[in-house]
Amino acid sequence: MDHTAQENKPKVLVTGGAGFIGSHVVDLLIANGYKTVVIDNLSTGSIANLNPRATFYKVDICDPDIATIFDREKPDYICHHASRICESNAKDQVVGGADANIMGSINLIENARRHKVKLFLFASSGQDVYGEPLYLPCDEVHPVRPINPNGVSKHNIEQYLDLYHQGNEIDYIVLRYPNIYGPRQHLHEGTSLFPPLITKMLYGVQVVIDRQNDPREDYVYVTDCARATLLFLENEAHTGIFNLGAGHSTPISTIITFIKEFINYQYTPVMNLMIEGKTRDIYLDARKIQREYGWQPRVDLLEGVEKTIAYYKQRMR
Repeated sequence: MDHTAQENKPKVLVTGGAGFIGSHVVDLLIANGYKTVVIDNLSTGSIANLNPRATFYKVDICDPDIATIFDREKPDYICHHASRICESNAKDQVVGGADANIMGSINLIENARRHKVKLFLFASSGQDVYGEPLYLPCDEVHPVRPINPNGVSKHNIEQYLDLYHQGNEIDYIVLRYPNIYGPRQHLHEGTSLFPPLITKMLYGVQVVIDRQNDPREDYVYVTDCARATLLFLENEAHTGIFNLGAGHSTPISTIITFIKEFINYQYTPVMNLMIEGKTRDIYLDARKIQREYGWQPRVDLLEGVEKTIAYYKQRMR
């Protein structure tokens, strides 16, 4: 892209832009000429993930100084990926997560309203907000029935966005993600499957998986996730809720088989008790975003697993 085109591109503020999904979004935006500002407190993000061409502020989304950053940078779009994951239903986890996620998001939404941003894109979670499915696949009109604190806080933020939209103060896109996997995912990022599974197999230690009865879920590679965000910006989208999804579910045993074969792992992983607040079988209907924006996954599961293993191998050197 030539220099003139870059100058004409809007500015995007990405929260959590040094984290797993957010850093891939930043890379794609910059590769397509967008001026990009990153806000991240580096609690789970890493400077190593940060694109050097992004303007970076180490700050928490709850910080009142967010207003100063908005005043200075004057972003056209917000991509909100910063999130604190509650790994249990313990009171300190729930209260701390609600404060960080809900109050921090309101802080961002209010500043977005004040600066009349064109669009606020929010990374929600279909895995968490829908809860135990009443039918499969879950489409965007499936009842929202969260069974864990993450789902509750994600849906609360969705509701605040809609409240501001009803007052004609902001346009928003909610992206309800399935399981997103790939390079840069933090080893202890919530109840993620891939980092601990791959890392333990690479080290040749016994793997214990906190899932039971071989649950089936859908998995989307992180660059496909980032591409969905770019589509909304490029098409000047307005308000809506959209699922991402692979279009089918995959048993955890299949994931394990793929990884074992690539790594030549010798042990048999053990299935432990199921994680509290985790759905057993779920996958999302992504036909709406495919129909309206032409999005569909490009990286299949086998290729994605191979790329992810290569990343963790490189980190271990």
